[in-house]
Amino acid sequence: MINISQQFEESKLIIPYIMVGDGGLEQSCALLELYVQSGCKVIEIGVPFSDPAADGETIQLAAIRALKKNITLTDCLTFIQSGKEKYPDISFILMTYINPIIHYGINDFFNDSLADGIIVPDMPLEEYDILYQQAKSSNTAIVPLIAIDTDFSRMKNILEKSDGFVYVITLKGITGTQDATITQSEDAVKKLRYLTNLPLVAGFGIKTSQQINTFHNTFDGVVIASQLIKHIQNEEYGELERLLNTKKTVI
Repeated sequence: MINISQQFEESKLIIPYIMVGDGGLEQSCALLELYVQSGCKVIEIGVPFSDPAADGETIQLAAIRALKKNITLTDCLTFIQSGKEKYPDISFILMTYINPIIHYGINDFFNDSLADGIIVPDMPLEEYDILYQQAKSSNTAIVPLIAIDTDFSRMKNILEKSDGFVYVITLKGITGTQDATITQSEDAVKKLRYLTNLPLVAGFGIKTSQQINTFHNTFDGVVIASQLIKHIQNEEYGELERLLNTKKTVI
C-alpha cells in the first residue's frame, strides 16, 4: 500500500470523487483516467449505498443510478484493483458505509481490498474496533471524518486510530447542500495542527476554483465530489477540467 500522507509532500491536492457505476463502469474508468491525467494523486472511490446518511441529493442520486445498474461493493473493489494495476502510484480511498462491509464479511473485505484507505461516515469512534485491527493488519488507513465542532478530547481520541489524512467536514450539514467558508474551520484547524502531523483535507461544500484556492491556503488538500457529479451529469466537461486544474499552491 502507498503511504497516503506522502502524496501531499510536493503540492496541495485536489481529491476528486467517483461514484462507481454512475453512468456505467466504462464512464467510471474514463473519469479515473481523466483525473489521473489532470494530476490527481489521491482519488476517492464511492460505493453506491441506498441510505447514505452523510450525502446530499447529488450523491444520493448518483448512488441510485449506480444501484440501478446493479453495482456492488465487489464491483468497486474490482474497479480499484484495475486502477491500481494501471496507476500504481495513485492512492485510492474507498468511501463506504459500514453495512456493505459487514455484509461482504470484514475479513474477506480486507483480504480482497487494495484500497490504500477507507472512509466510513457512519462508523463513530466508539465502533472503530469493528474494523481497526483488520485495517491495521492489512496496512489500510482509516481516514477519519472530523466535524469542525468536535471537541479537543474527542479529536485526540479519533486521531489515535487514524492514518492517511484527516478529512475535515467544513460545515454543519451534508454534502453538496451549502457553500463552505474558511472562517468556519479556523478553530478546528488550529486544534488539529496541534494534535497531528497528518495532512488536513477539507470537504463538503467546496464547489469553485476560488474556494479551492482559499482552502488551500489553510488545508493540505480539498475533496470535490458533488460539483464534479453535477458537471458530468450536465456534460460540462470543460468546467470539470477547469475545476480540477485549479492552480495548486506548492507547500
